[in-house]
Amino acid sequence: MKVSGIIKALEVSISPSTSAYHANDVIGGLLELDNVPSASGGLLIQAISLVDDDNEGAELTVHIFDRKPSVIADHAAFTPSFADLQKRVSKVSIASTDYETINSLKIVDKDDVNDLAGNTQLWLYLVCVGTPTYTANTSIFVRLFVTD
Repeated sequence: MKVSGIIKALEVSISPSTSAYHANDVIGGLLELDNVPSASGGLLIQAISLVDDDNEGAELTVHIFDRKPSVIADHAAFTPSFADLQKRVSKVSIASTDYETINSLKIVDKDDVNDLAGNTQLWLYLVCVGTPTYTANTSIFVRLFVTD
């Protein structure tokens, strides 16, 4: 990953449902990342990494917010309000071809995000583009790399 400055990693792990997801469904509901102390009061989101324990390699859209949006549940359609979209600071598209396979796990690194957040706490939604079905006892791990 090509990042600069003092890097802080924000992490969240999700256990997706074993029922099939539909296009535009949210995986895991609203995901809250830890608050990061920042001298500037904001963050630069530089990169995102995702590890898929189930080897699905699903096409996803990651929506990142710097203020808490309305809660959308796991398996519900991603239907943010106008007010919610005003809080969105980044959208990262992950194509199935972006993944590489390491030891039967899918992993993707997107190091070209470079979006500013006006807050030190972030929330995100993982939204399906296709229709993945995850097996029991698997996880999706997401890490954002930020600088202040």
